[in-house]
Amino acid sequence: MKKIIAVMTVALFALTGCDVYTNNIAGKTKDVLQSNLNSDAKFAKYKMRVVDVQLVSESMSKYEGVAKIDFEGKTYDVPVSVSADLNNILVQTKPGGFIFLFQKEMNEAKAKFDKDMDEASKDLEQKLEALKEKLNQ
Repeated sequence: MKKIIAVMTVALFALTGCDVYTNNIAGKTKDVLQSNLNSDAKFAKYKMRVVDVQLVSESMSKYEGVAKIDFEGKTYDVPVSVSADLNNILVQTKPGGFIFLFQKEMNEAKAKFDKDMDEASKDLEQKLEALKEKLNQ
């Protein structure tokens, strides 16, 4: 009976210890990702904030998960892959993870295009009216 309790205690410690380690890696991932978003010129202008990182251990040093990114009041899920050892951590976002930034840029470009086309159309209408008046004289 004592052996069973000892084995269960070790198993429980191993399972919770892994969870604590994964949570530690998730916290470090959050810090690394936030630092990268703040310092990379492609991303810094958007002033995004990493709200949370949730990871699942794939192997002893590899993790997959989701970073919750706050951008303009909305939270977006960005898939991440993490490799970590005792001294280093490498965080990679998955392709398409920041598609919401592309959508924002496209919406802004479309709005500018629509405004420019509207102004150009009004300008052409005014020139056409002026031309008609000259022809009718």
